[in-house]
Amino acid sequence: MSAMNLKSKRPLTRRLVLEVLSELPGIRPLVSREGHVGVLFKDAESDLLFTVAVTLDGFFDNVLVFMASLEPPLGLSQEAALRLANR
Repeated sequence: MSAMNLKSKRPLTRRLVLEVLSELPGIRPLVSREGHVGVLFKDAESDLLFTVAVTLDGFFDNVLVFMASLEPPLGLSQEAALRLANR
């Protein structure tokens, strides 16, 4: 999103979340049937797979929610996975 677009106010919608994420370099968001947006990241060094879901919640869909999870490769200890995730 250009600096000019950031100055104009737009309502927070799932479509806006998708637009903003789509304009970030290297990000290719996935969209569920319900309009929830997800992004997958894979760390090349450790084979860790990170999933980040971005959605709107609340009575009026006015709360932006980020949920992240980490799927370590088989055989990686919990301690090693935490160290890598924090890195």
